[in-house]
Amino acid sequence: MNWLERMFPVVVCVAMLLGLAGAMRPRQDPGPMDLEALSQIPVMHEGRVKPIEAVARGTLSVLRARQSIRTDRGEISAVHWMLDVLTQQPVADDYPVFRIDDPNIKYLLDPGDLDQKYFSYNEITAHRENLLKQFDQANATPAENRSTLQRKLMTLSQNVSRYMALAQYESILPIPPVGNKPSDTWRTLDQTIQSVRLGEKTPEALGYLSTILSAYREHNAEQFNHAVHGYLTYLRGVLPESQLHKSRFEALYLQASPFYWSSIAYVFSALLVLVGYLVWRKPLLETAWLVALVTLGLHAAAIGARMYIHGRPPVTNLYASAVFVGFITVALGLFIEFFHRNGIGSLVAGITGFLSLVIAHNLSTGETMEAMRAVLNNNFWLATHVVVITMGYGATFLAGFISILYIIGVWVTFGQLSPEVRKAVTRMVYGTVCFALLLSFVGTVLGGIWADQSWGRFWGWDPKENGALLIVLWNALILHARWGGMVKERGVHVLAVGGNIVTAWSWFGVNMLGVGLHSYGFMDKALSYLVLFALSQVVLMVMGLFAPAWNVSSKAGASATVTTST
Repeated sequence: MNWLERMFPVVVCVAMLLGLAGAMRPRQDPGPMDLEALSQIPVMHEGRVKPIEAVARGTLSVLRARQSIRTDRGEISAVHWMLDVLTQQPVADDYPVFRIDDPNIKYLLDPGDLDQKYFSYNEITAHRENLLKQFDQANATPAENRSTLQRKLMTLSQNVSRYMALAQYESILPIPPVGNKPSDTWRTLDQTIQSVRLGEKTPEALGYLSTILSAYREHNAEQFNHAVHGYLTYLRGVLPESQLHKSRFEALYLQASPFYWSSIAYVFSALLVLVGYLVWRKPLLETAWLVALVTLGLHAAAIGARMYIHGRPPVTNLYASAVFVGFITVALGLFIEFFHRNGIGSLVAGITGFLSLVIAHNLSTGETMEAMRAVLNNNFWLATHVVVITMGYGATFLAGFISILYIIGVWVTFGQLSPEVRKAVTRMVYGTVCFALLLSFVGTVLGGIWADQSWGRFWGWDPKENGALLIVLWNALILHARWGGMVKERGVHVLAVGGNIVTAWSWFGVNMLGVGLHSYGFMDKALSYLVLFALSQVVLMVMGLFAPAWNVSSKAGASATVTTST
């Protein structure tokens, strides 16, 4: 190996790190007002103290499925939009912030333009009468009997209510407690103003916040910046330093968007493997492995940042589980690649890392670090049962995706994969299934112990419990079928792909289809995507059953037998 081949992976990784550092650097809104400092101010919102940056991004993400907005003045940030809502509502009411995809709802708003995707508050309220009739009918229908249109109408109604709660200062509690009494809690502006009218001393926070909002409304940058920095100084004497530090850290974390950039880097790693199979094989495969390893470090750092901010183990909800499953699949894929050095581990790591982060993005409903449900409010079990069972998901998916690559590779090469490659990939899947079985079994048992402590029974045949048991049984089925000689190379890969369906059902189907104690509510989009995913896996299993590799290998084996006997 010459010096270029040795240095190329290092140079590429250094260049990628420099690019990521530049891309993740916080960017201030153009203009004289220090919105970056404002974005770090902590407030109470949805049961958690968080920076204004998190409130703005989360709210806009729910309404618009994006964290910025395009206006007549160009692209503006979420914080900029939130300030306009709070101080210049007539202007903000014209911003196209409500994303509507359903054509029936679009028809109610504008029959002449069904291609429009984003609507303003004024456009929605202009058709208030038509919508109210539909809202009332949907509201009167039991949740389980609502049609798809009615569910989407209820979602729109909730989004409009969320917008109005923000505009009327009802959803955020910006006034911090100033004492240690149980009655000293975060309060809304209206609650504070009412208390002042009843004789309470005007809190300093109210004066600062009023000045900030009025200065923004009047475009007085000097007064705005002075009030923002003065308020941050005041908060240092009122709130614990750890709380202020977390608020600043979370604002910077959100602006850096580490998971977004990790997803791009994973794609880059996978592309390097594919190109490496065509040209300059060894240097590009080494580069792909190193790029994925560096990206895994960024992925891990982002998970660690979430743990620090939230004060919880890595898996607390579906969003966090998708992020963590991606981390596990990438880590295991790179571990496999370290020993085999054939690019398959790096390729599956890049693909699964990217897909998991895309799934996590689509699972986000604004707040990804929400207050914990009562039954989940136990860090010990979150750090044991939930983490272990989620690692089992990741390992099972990894085995399935390696088998998918194998089946596709067989068809692409018309069955000409070498016996060495086939055996190596089969060993990868076999070893991963063994690991997945161990994790799934231990995680399921730990879940039963937690259920016994929470609900007074170890096992109740809840849909989620059944899903976890199915994963254990499916992985055990693969191993027993292989040990018993009922399946060989082909059968192992076909069954491993089937494990993707079983795991997806346990992970998403139970949690998002409104059944059982572990349900997070029905989602139409989740159901359609889950069905499409299951169908795609069935197609791949059929492809595996009729893959040409085994026909070719059988012919080759027959020829070898004839030759030997001759």
